[in-house]
Amino acid sequence: MARHYIAARGIPESQLLITGMGRDEEIKRGAYDRLIAGPIKQFLIENDLRRVRCIALMHGVPLRVLEPPVTLDMRRLRVWVEKQQIANLRRAAAIVARVDALAAENPLPQPPPVNPSGDLDAQRGEMAEHARRAFAAAAGRITAQADSDPALYAAWWDRWIEAMGFGLPREMNVAEPSPPPDRARPDNARRVGQLMLEPLTPGSAEELLRLADQDHGALGAVRVGGILTKRLQPDWTHQASVDSELCTLLWPPLTTDGSKPNPLHHRRRGRGRSPPTLMVCRLDAPDETIVREMIDASLRVESEGLRGKVYIDARGRPPADGGYGLYDGDLRKLALFLRRETSLTVVLDDQEPLFQPGACPDAAVYCGWYSLAQYIDAFDFVPGAVAYHVASSEAVSLRRPGSTMWCPALLEDGVAATLGPVAEPYVSAFPLASEFFGLLMIGELTLADCYYLTAPNVSWMMTLI
Repeated sequence: MARHYIAARGIPESQLLITGMGRDEEIKRGAYDRLIAGPIKQFLIENDLRRVRCIALMHGVPLRVLEPPVTLDMRRLRVWVEKQQIANLRRAAAIVARVDALAAENPLPQPPPVNPSGDLDAQRGEMAEHARRAFAAAAGRITAQADSDPALYAAWWDRWIEAMGFGLPREMNVAEPSPPPDRARPDNARRVGQLMLEPLTPGSAEELLRLADQDHGALGAVRVGGILTKRLQPDWTHQASVDSELCTLLWPPLTTDGSKPNPLHHRRRGRGRSPPTLMVCRLDAPDETIVREMIDASLRVESEGLRGKVYIDARGRPPADGGYGLYDGDLRKLALFLRRETSLTVVLDDQEPLFQPGACPDAAVYCGWYSLAQYIDAFDFVPGAVAYHVASSEAVSLRRPGSTMWCPALLEDGVAATLGPVAEPYVSAFPLASEFFGLLMIGELTLADCYYLTAPNVSWMMTLI
Protein backbone atom coordinates (compact mmCIF):
# COMPACT_ATOMS: atom_id res chain seq x y z
CA MET A 1 0.00 0.00 0.00
CA ALA A 2 2.83 2.41 0.83
CA ARG A 3 4.52 1.62 -2.49
CA HIS A 4 1.23 2.26 -4.28
CA TYR A 5 1.08 5.68 -2.61
CA ILE A 6 4.67 6.77 -3.30
CA ALA A 7 4.36 5.64 -6.93
CA ALA A 8 1.14 7.65 -7.30
CA ARG A 9 2.67 10.72 -5.66
CA GLY A 10 6.14 10.58 -7.17
CA ILE A 11 7.86 10.17 -3.80
CA PRO A 12 11.36 8.62 -4.01
CA GLU A 13 11.45 5.05 -2.70
CA SER A 14 14.42 6.11 -0.57
CA GLN A 15 11.92 8.01 1.58
CA LEU A 16 9.89 4.89 2.40
CA LEU A 17 10.43 3.34 5.83
CA ILE A 18 8.96 -0.07 6.61
CA THR A 19 9.41 -1.09 10.24
CA GLY A 20 7.69 -3.55 12.56
CA MET A 21 5.42 -2.20 15.29
CA GLY A 22 2.50 -4.61 15.63
CA ARG A 23 -1.04 -4.02 14.41
CA ASP A 24 -2.87 -3.11 17.61
CA GLU A 25 -4.48 0.32 17.58
CA GLU A 26 -2.96 1.16 20.99
CA ILE A 27 0.73 1.09 21.86
CA LYS A 28 2.48 1.48 25.20
CA ARG A 29 4.77 4.47 25.70
CA GLY A 30 7.97 2.40 25.83
CA ALA A 31 7.03 0.44 22.71
CA TYR A 32 6.18 3.70 20.91
CA ASP A 33 9.64 5.07 21.68
CA ARG A 34 11.34 1.81 20.67
CA LEU A 35 9.29 0.74 17.63
CA ILE A 36 7.94 3.97 16.11
CA ALA A 37 9.65 7.18 17.23
CA GLY A 38 13.15 5.71 17.44
CA PRO A 39 13.25 4.06 14.00
CA ILE A 40 11.67 7.07 12.25
CA LYS A 41 14.09 9.53 13.86
CA GLN A 42 17.06 7.31 13.01
CA PHE A 43 15.79 6.93 9.42
CA LEU A 44 15.50 10.71 8.95
CA ILE A 45 18.98 11.32 10.35
CA GLU A 46 20.77 8.48 8.53
CA ASN A 47 19.22 9.46 5.19
CA ASP A 48 19.81 13.20 5.71
CA LEU A 49 16.10 13.92 5.30
CA ARG A 50 16.14 17.25 7.12
CA ARG A 51 14.09 18.77 4.30
CA VAL A 52 11.16 16.44 5.06
CA ARG A 53 8.24 18.39 6.54
CA CYS A 54 5.54 15.72 6.55
CA ILE A 55 5.25 12.05 7.52
CA ALA A 56 2.39 9.97 6.11
CA LEU A 57 1.64 6.92 8.26
CA MET A 58 0.02 3.97 6.56
CA HIS A 59 -2.92 1.71 7.43
CA GLY A 60 -2.00 -0.54 10.37
CA VAL A 61 0.17 1.92 12.31
CA PRO A 62 -1.17 2.22 15.90
CA LEU A 63 -3.50 5.13 16.60
CA ARG A 64 -2.92 5.97 20.27
CA VAL A 65 0.08 6.13 22.61
CA LEU A 66 -0.94 5.11 26.12
CA GLU A 67 0.11 6.93 29.26
CA PRO A 68 3.52 5.94 30.69
CA PRO A 69 3.54 3.52 33.64
CA VAL A 70 4.05 4.88 37.16
CA THR A 71 7.51 3.75 38.29
CA LEU A 72 8.91 3.44 41.81
CA ASP A 73 11.12 6.48 41.14
CA MET A 74 8.04 8.50 40.15
CA ARG A 75 6.25 7.48 43.35
CA ARG A 76 9.25 8.48 45.46
CA LEU A 77 9.57 11.82 43.70
CA ARG A 78 5.85 12.49 44.12
CA VAL A 79 6.10 11.89 47.90
CA TRP A 80 9.06 14.29 48.07
CA VAL A 81 7.21 16.99 46.11
CA GLU A 82 4.16 16.66 48.35
CA LYS A 83 6.37 17.06 51.44
CA GLN A 84 7.75 20.27 49.91
CA GLN A 85 4.20 21.49 49.32
CA ILE A 86 3.30 20.89 52.97
CA ALA A 87 6.47 22.66 54.14
CA ASN A 88 5.74 25.66 51.88
CA LEU A 89 2.13 25.85 53.07
CA ARG A 90 3.33 25.95 56.68
CA ARG A 91 5.90 28.59 55.79
CA ALA A 92 3.21 30.69 54.13
CA ALA A 93 1.03 30.36 57.24
CA ALA A 94 3.90 31.58 59.40
CA ILE A 95 4.49 34.57 57.11
CA VAL A 96 0.80 35.50 57.15
CA ALA A 97 0.75 35.29 60.95
CA ARG A 98 3.62 37.81 61.05
CA VAL A 99 1.75 40.07 58.63
CA ASP A 100 -1.21 40.13 61.01
CA ALA A 101 1.06 41.80 63.54
CA LEU A 102 1.60 44.69 61.12
CA ALA A 103 -2.14 45.36 60.81
CA ALA A 104 -4.20 47.80 62.84
CA GLU A 105 -5.62 47.01 66.29
CA ASN A 106 -7.88 44.27 64.93
CA PRO A 107 -5.67 41.54 63.51
CA LEU A 108 -7.21 38.89 61.29
CA PRO A 109 -7.90 35.38 62.56
CA GLN A 110 -4.95 33.04 62.37
CA PRO A 111 -4.44 31.35 58.97
CA PRO A 112 -6.09 27.95 58.52
CA PRO A 113 -4.07 24.98 59.80
CA VAL A 114 -2.31 22.79 57.23
CA ASN A 115 -3.75 19.29 56.79
CA PRO A 116 -1.01 17.08 55.29
CA SER A 117 -3.54 14.44 54.20
CA GLY A 118 -5.98 16.91 52.63
CA ASP A 119 -6.24 18.50 49.18
CA LEU A 120 -3.06 20.58 49.09
CA ASP A 121 -4.13 22.61 46.08
CA ALA A 122 -7.42 23.57 47.75
CA GLN A 123 -5.52 24.50 50.91
CA ARG A 124 -3.22 26.68 48.83
CA GLY A 125 -6.27 28.57 47.54
CA GLU A 126 -7.61 29.08 51.07
CA MET A 127 -4.20 30.21 52.31
CA ALA A 128 -3.75 32.61 49.40
CA GLU A 129 -7.15 34.21 50.06
CA HIS A 130 -6.35 34.59 53.77
CA ALA A 131 -2.96 36.05 52.87
CA ARG A 132 -4.50 38.65 50.54
CA ARG A 133 -6.89 39.79 53.29
CA ALA A 134 -4.08 39.94 55.82
CA PHE A 135 -1.80 41.94 53.55
CA ALA A 136 -4.65 44.26 52.58
CA ALA A 137 -5.46 44.93 56.23
CA ALA A 138 -1.83 45.75 56.94
CA ALA A 139 -1.56 47.87 53.77
CA GLY A 140 -3.86 50.57 55.19
CA ARG A 141 -1.57 51.16 58.13
CA ILE A 142 1.50 51.04 55.92
CA THR A 143 0.11 53.68 53.55
CA ALA A 144 -0.57 56.02 56.47
CA GLN A 145 2.85 55.57 58.09
CA ALA A 146 5.15 54.95 55.11
CA ASP A 147 6.94 58.30 55.46
CA SER A 148 7.33 58.13 59.21
CA ASP A 149 8.04 54.40 59.48
CA PRO A 150 9.89 53.12 56.36
CA ALA A 151 10.92 49.96 58.23
CA LEU A 152 7.25 48.97 58.47
CA TYR A 153 6.92 49.48 54.72
CA ALA A 154 10.01 47.34 54.04
CA ALA A 155 8.80 44.58 56.37
CA TRP A 156 5.41 44.43 54.65
CA TRP A 157 7.06 44.28 51.25
CA ASP A 158 9.56 41.57 52.25
CA ARG A 159 6.83 39.37 53.64
CA TRP A 160 4.71 39.83 50.52
CA ILE A 161 7.61 38.59 48.37
CA GLU A 162 8.20 35.62 50.69
CA ALA A 163 4.55 34.54 50.57
CA MET A 164 3.22 35.76 47.21
CA GLY A 165 6.20 36.73 45.05
CA PHE A 166 6.83 39.86 43.02
CA GLY A 167 4.05 42.03 41.65
CA LEU A 168 1.20 43.61 43.58
CA PRO A 169 -2.51 43.44 42.75
CA ARG A 170 -4.10 46.87 42.37
CA GLU A 171 -6.53 46.36 45.23
CA MET A 172 -3.60 46.53 47.68
CA ASN A 173 -3.28 50.24 46.85
CA VAL A 174 0.40 50.16 47.85
CA ALA A 175 3.19 51.11 45.48
CA GLU A 176 6.26 48.93 45.25
CA PRO A 177 9.12 50.47 47.29
CA SER A 178 11.33 52.97 45.52
CA PRO A 179 14.22 52.43 45.18
CA PRO A 180 13.60 48.72 44.61
CA PRO A 181 14.36 46.34 47.48
CA ASP A 182 17.72 44.67 47.72
CA ARG A 183 16.22 41.52 46.20
CA ALA A 184 15.84 42.38 42.51
CA ARG A 185 13.03 40.67 40.64
CA PRO A 186 14.43 37.47 39.07
CA ASP A 187 13.94 36.58 35.41
CA ASN A 188 13.34 32.83 35.54
CA ALA A 189 10.63 32.44 32.88
CA ARG A 190 12.90 31.04 30.15
CA ARG A 191 14.50 28.48 32.45
CA VAL A 192 11.15 27.40 33.88
CA GLY A 193 9.76 26.92 30.36
CA GLN A 194 12.76 24.79 29.43
CA LEU A 195 12.46 22.61 32.54
CA MET A 196 8.72 22.11 32.06
CA LEU A 197 9.34 20.58 28.62
CA GLU A 198 11.98 18.15 29.87
CA PRO A 199 11.41 14.81 31.61
CA LEU A 200 10.99 15.31 35.34
CA THR A 201 13.89 14.28 37.59
CA PRO A 202 14.64 14.94 41.28
CA GLY A 203 17.10 17.65 40.22
CA SER A 204 14.71 19.41 37.83
CA ALA A 205 11.83 19.18 40.35
CA GLU A 206 13.98 20.79 43.04
CA GLU A 207 15.06 23.56 40.65
CA LEU A 208 11.49 24.23 39.52
CA LEU A 209 10.27 24.62 43.10
CA ARG A 210 13.19 26.91 43.91
CA LEU A 211 12.54 29.11 40.87
CA ALA A 212 8.82 29.21 41.63
CA ASP A 213 9.60 30.35 45.16
CA GLN A 214 11.83 33.13 43.83
CA ASP A 215 9.19 34.37 41.40
CA HIS A 216 5.93 33.68 43.24
CA GLY A 217 6.79 33.04 46.87
CA ALA A 218 5.91 30.08 49.08
CA LEU A 219 2.37 29.80 47.72
CA GLY A 220 3.67 29.88 44.14
CA ALA A 221 5.94 26.96 44.98
CA VAL A 222 2.91 25.07 46.35
CA ARG A 223 1.04 25.70 43.08
CA VAL A 224 3.95 24.43 40.95
CA GLY A 225 4.26 21.43 43.25
CA GLY A 226 0.65 20.58 42.43
CA ILE A 227 1.46 20.69 38.71
CA LEU A 228 4.42 18.38 39.24
CA THR A 229 2.45 15.81 41.25
CA LYS A 230 -0.04 15.51 38.39
CA ARG A 231 2.82 14.81 36.02
CA LEU A 232 4.03 12.09 38.38
CA GLN A 233 0.66 10.34 38.40
CA PRO A 234 -0.22 9.87 34.71
CA ASP A 235 -3.83 9.70 33.59
CA TRP A 236 -5.65 9.97 30.27
CA THR A 237 -4.21 13.44 29.62
CA HIS A 238 -0.80 11.76 29.24
CA GLN A 239 -2.08 9.87 26.19
CA ALA A 240 -1.74 11.16 22.62
CA SER A 241 -2.40 10.09 19.08
CA VAL A 242 0.68 8.55 17.49
CA ASP A 243 0.45 11.19 14.76
CA SER A 244 0.33 14.19 17.08
CA GLU A 245 3.10 12.81 19.28
CA LEU A 246 5.34 12.32 16.23
CA CYS A 247 4.98 16.04 15.44
CA THR A 248 7.46 16.64 18.26
CA LEU A 249 9.88 13.92 17.14
CA LEU A 250 12.71 16.43 16.54
CA TRP A 251 12.06 18.50 19.68
CA PRO A 252 14.36 18.31 22.71
CA PRO A 253 13.19 15.70 25.27
CA LEU A 254 9.82 16.78 26.64
CA THR A 255 7.24 15.69 29.13
CA THR A 256 4.15 13.72 28.20
CA ASP A 257 1.62 15.55 30.35
CA GLY A 258 -0.86 16.95 27.90
CA SER A 259 -0.99 19.11 24.81
CA LYS A 260 1.69 21.52 23.61
CA PRO A 261 1.00 24.64 21.53
CA ASN A 262 1.43 23.95 17.80
CA PRO A 263 4.31 26.09 16.47
CA LEU A 264 2.99 25.68 12.92
CA HIS A 265 -0.34 27.38 13.71
CA HIS A 266 -0.80 30.52 11.63
CA ARG A 267 -1.02 32.71 14.75
CA ARG A 268 2.29 31.38 16.11
CA ARG A 269 4.22 30.79 12.89
CA GLY A 270 7.28 33.00 12.63
CA ARG A 271 7.00 34.29 16.20
CA GLY A 272 10.36 33.69 17.81
CA ARG A 273 12.35 30.50 17.70
CA SER A 274 10.50 27.21 17.84
CA PRO A 275 11.66 23.59 17.60
CA PRO A 276 11.36 21.84 14.21
CA THR A 277 7.81 20.51 14.07
CA LEU A 278 6.72 17.79 11.64
CA MET A 279 3.32 17.56 9.98
CA VAL A 280 2.08 14.00 10.52
CA CYS A 281 -1.05 12.47 9.00
CA ARG A 282 -2.17 8.98 8.05
CA LEU A 283 -3.63 7.04 5.15
CA ASP A 284 -5.92 4.82 7.15
CA ALA A 285 -9.44 3.39 7.17
CA PRO A 286 -11.35 0.32 8.34
CA ASP A 287 -9.72 -1.76 5.57
CA GLU A 288 -7.03 -1.60 2.89
CA THR A 289 -9.46 -1.36 -0.02
CA ILE A 290 -10.85 1.93 1.30
CA VAL A 291 -7.33 3.35 1.68
CA ARG A 292 -6.48 2.56 -1.95
CA GLU A 293 -9.75 4.15 -3.05
CA MET A 294 -8.90 7.27 -1.01
CA ILE A 295 -5.52 7.55 -2.74
CA ASP A 296 -6.93 7.10 -6.23
CA ALA A 297 -9.94 9.36 -5.66
CA SER A 298 -7.74 12.15 -4.31
CA LEU A 299 -5.48 12.06 -7.37
CA ARG A 300 -8.44 12.07 -9.73
CA VAL A 301 -10.22 14.95 -7.98
CA GLU A 302 -7.03 17.04 -7.82
CA SER A 303 -6.91 17.02 -11.62
CA GLU A 304 -10.66 17.31 -12.28
CA GLY A 305 -11.78 19.49 -9.37
CA LEU A 306 -14.04 18.82 -6.40
CA ARG A 307 -17.70 19.39 -7.19
CA GLY A 308 -20.66 19.05 -4.88
CA LYS A 309 -22.50 20.76 -2.03
CA VAL A 310 -21.33 22.01 1.34
CA TYR A 311 -23.30 20.90 4.41
CA ILE A 312 -22.76 22.72 7.70
CA ASP A 313 -24.57 21.54 10.81
CA ALA A 314 -24.56 24.21 13.54
CA ARG A 315 -26.91 24.16 16.54
CA GLY A 316 -27.97 27.75 17.09
CA ARG A 317 -25.81 28.19 20.20
CA PRO A 318 -25.26 31.78 21.41
CA PRO A 319 -21.70 33.21 21.49
CA ALA A 320 -21.88 33.38 25.31
CA ASP A 321 -22.09 29.58 25.50
CA GLY A 322 -18.34 29.13 26.11
CA GLY A 323 -16.25 27.05 23.71
CA TYR A 324 -19.38 25.44 22.28
CA GLY A 325 -20.81 28.84 21.43
CA LEU A 326 -17.52 29.90 19.82
CA TYR A 327 -17.36 26.81 17.61
CA ASP A 328 -21.05 26.99 16.72
CA GLY A 329 -20.64 30.62 15.69
CA ASP A 330 -17.61 29.68 13.62
CA LEU A 331 -19.69 27.17 11.64
CA ARG A 332 -22.10 29.98 10.76
CA LYS A 333 -19.11 32.15 9.86
CA LEU A 334 -17.91 29.43 7.45
CA ALA A 335 -21.32 29.29 5.78
CA LEU A 336 -21.36 33.09 5.36
CA PHE A 337 -17.82 33.09 3.94
CA LEU A 338 -18.52 30.34 1.40
CA ARG A 339 -21.75 31.93 0.23
CA ARG A 340 -20.03 35.26 -0.24
CA GLU A 341 -16.72 34.12 -1.75
CA THR A 342 -17.58 30.99 -3.77
CA SER A 343 -20.25 29.72 -6.15
CA LEU A 344 -20.75 26.56 -4.06
CA THR A 345 -24.18 25.50 -2.88
CA VAL A 346 -24.07 25.86 0.91
CA VAL A 347 -26.68 24.23 3.14
CA LEU A 348 -26.62 25.51 6.73
CA ASP A 349 -28.70 23.84 9.44
CA ASP A 350 -28.69 26.14 12.50
CA GLN A 351 -31.12 24.10 14.60
CA GLU A 352 -30.44 21.61 17.40
CA PRO A 353 -31.35 18.41 15.46
CA LEU A 354 -28.64 17.02 13.17
CA PHE A 355 -29.00 16.27 9.47
CA GLN A 356 -31.14 13.16 9.19
CA PRO A 357 -30.63 10.11 6.92
CA GLY A 358 -30.84 10.96 3.22
CA ALA A 359 -30.82 14.74 3.79
CA CYS A 360 -27.43 15.51 2.18
CA PRO A 361 -27.01 14.36 -1.45
CA ASP A 362 -23.89 15.26 -3.52
CA ALA A 363 -21.89 16.14 -0.37
CA ALA A 364 -18.39 17.47 -1.07
CA VAL A 365 -17.80 19.11 2.32
CA TYR A 366 -19.36 18.48 5.73
CA CYS A 367 -18.69 19.87 9.18
CA GLY A 368 -20.98 19.66 12.20
CA TRP A 369 -21.51 18.53 15.78
CA TYR A 370 -22.47 16.85 18.29
CA SER A 371 -23.50 13.20 18.12
CA LEU A 372 -21.04 11.27 20.28
CA ALA A 373 -19.94 8.04 18.55
CA GLN A 374 -23.32 7.78 16.80
CA TYR A 375 -22.83 8.36 13.09
CA ILE A 376 -25.93 9.57 11.24
CA ASP A 377 -25.83 8.44 7.61
CA ALA A 378 -27.29 11.60 6.13
CA PHE A 379 -24.77 11.86 3.28
CA ASP A 380 -24.18 10.77 -0.27
CA PHE A 381 -20.52 11.79 -0.61
CA VAL A 382 -18.90 12.60 -3.94
CA PRO A 383 -15.38 11.25 -4.63
CA GLY A 384 -12.73 13.33 -2.85
CA ALA A 385 -15.09 14.69 -0.17
CA VAL A 386 -13.64 16.23 3.00
CA ALA A 387 -15.68 15.97 6.19
CA TYR A 388 -15.34 15.95 9.95
CA HIS A 389 -17.61 15.86 12.97
CA VAL A 390 -16.74 17.65 16.22
CA ALA A 391 -17.17 15.15 19.05
CA SER A 392 -15.01 13.67 21.78
CA SER A 393 -13.94 10.20 20.67
CA GLU A 394 -14.59 9.76 16.96
CA ALA A 395 -11.21 8.16 16.13
CA VAL A 396 -10.77 5.89 19.17
CA SER A 397 -10.74 3.05 16.64
CA LEU A 398 -10.70 2.92 12.87
CA ARG A 399 -10.90 -0.88 12.60
CA ARG A 400 -13.44 -1.98 15.19
CA PRO A 401 -16.15 -4.04 13.42
CA GLY A 402 -19.58 -2.44 13.49
CA SER A 403 -18.25 0.85 14.85
CA THR A 404 -20.62 3.85 14.76
CA MET A 405 -17.87 6.40 15.43
CA TRP A 406 -17.76 9.19 12.89
CA CYS A 407 -14.22 8.83 11.51
CA PRO A 408 -14.45 5.17 10.39
CA ALA A 409 -18.06 5.62 9.31
CA LEU A 410 -17.24 8.69 7.18
CA LEU A 411 -14.36 6.79 5.56
CA GLU A 412 -16.59 3.80 4.81
CA ASP A 413 -19.13 6.21 3.34
CA GLY A 414 -16.58 7.54 0.85
CA VAL A 415 -14.81 10.65 2.20
CA ALA A 416 -11.18 11.09 1.18
CA ALA A 417 -10.14 13.05 4.27
CA THR A 418 -11.35 13.49 7.83
CA LEU A 419 -9.98 14.22 11.29
CA GLY A 420 -10.87 13.35 14.85
CA PRO A 421 -9.65 12.53 18.37
CA VAL A 422 -8.41 9.22 19.78
CA ALA A 423 -9.66 10.27 23.28
CA GLU A 424 -11.30 13.31 24.92
CA PRO A 425 -9.49 16.33 23.40
CA TYR A 426 -11.81 19.22 24.43
CA VAL A 427 -13.50 21.25 21.69
CA SER A 428 -10.53 23.66 21.66
CA ALA A 429 -8.37 20.92 20.07
CA PHE A 430 -10.30 21.02 16.79
CA PRO A 431 -9.27 23.48 14.08
CA LEU A 432 -11.81 26.23 13.54
CA ALA A 433 -13.92 25.17 10.56
CA SER A 434 -13.79 28.63 8.95
CA GLU A 435 -9.98 28.56 9.02
CA PHE A 436 -9.45 24.93 7.97
CA PHE A 437 -11.98 24.86 5.13
CA GLY A 438 -11.21 28.47 4.23
CA LEU A 439 -7.59 27.51 3.53
CA LEU A 440 -8.62 24.30 1.78
CA MET A 441 -10.89 26.23 -0.59
CA ILE A 442 -7.94 28.33 -1.80
CA GLY A 443 -6.69 25.21 -3.59
CA GLU A 444 -3.00 26.07 -3.22
CA LEU A 445 -2.11 24.22 -0.01
CA THR A 446 -1.90 20.54 0.81
CA LEU A 447 -4.39 19.02 3.20
CA ALA A 448 -1.63 18.67 5.81
CA ASP A 449 -0.71 22.35 5.48
CA CYS A 450 -4.33 23.38 5.93
CA TYR A 451 -4.63 21.27 9.05
CA TYR A 452 -1.36 22.26 10.74
CA LEU A 453 -1.88 25.95 10.00
CA THR A 454 -5.14 25.73 11.96
CA ALA A 455 -4.67 22.93 14.56
CA PRO A 456 -4.11 24.47 18.01
CA ASN A 457 -2.06 21.66 19.59
CA VAL A 458 0.50 18.93 19.06
CA SER A 459 1.41 16.02 21.35
CA TRP A 460 -2.31 15.63 21.93
CA MET A 461 -5.32 13.54 20.86
CA MET A 462 -6.05 14.52 17.25
CA THR A 463 -5.35 12.59 14.04
CA LEU A 464 -5.65 13.76 10.42
CA ILE A 465 -6.70 10.98 8.03
